[in-house]
Amino acid sequence: MQQRERDACIERIRILPSLLRALVADLDEEQLTVHSIPGEWNIARIVHHLADSHMYAFLQVRSGLTANNPLIGNYEQDRFAALADSKGPPVTDSLDLLEALHARRVVLWRSLDDSQFARRTRLMPDARSAAAGGQARTRTLDGNLASCAQHGDDHLDQIRRTIQAGQAATEA
Repeated sequence: MQQRERDACIERIRILPSLLRALVADLDEEQLTVHSIPGEWNIARIVHHLADSHMYAFLQVRSGLTANNPLIGNYEQDRFAALADSKGPPVTDSLDLLEALHARRVVLWRSLDDSQFARRTRLMPDARSAAAGGQARTRTLDGNLASCAQHGDDHLDQIRRTIQAGQAATEA
């Protein structure tokens, strides 16, 4: 990945918490917890998931920088999302966590050189791919950076769609 692409990904990661906070700021508890799109998480669960996932990704990067080709355990997002701390606390707890976490992530990402971005981690397959015979996959820290930036963008879009679906249901 070229440095300008890295910089763009880092910027997307930097602004994610403020974009997310602005997106959910005017939503009430019902809007945060209603299931407006069948089969998808509600907005509160998505916000908590982002905190879980981005903490996990931060630790992956730190492991990749401090160990040679470490094997990273899988992250069972549905099991994480079923835990009490992904259901009950206010979304502001996860928004605050994301702000602090992303501030640290940005400092770390901006400190890396090309050789560090090229470092690799091995990710264990999740339950679904393991059942299908999937193997551990290798990813560079560049890949982790791009994936994290895209993950945040994807969930911002999912929240926007969920808000629109809730508004459409209310108007109907």
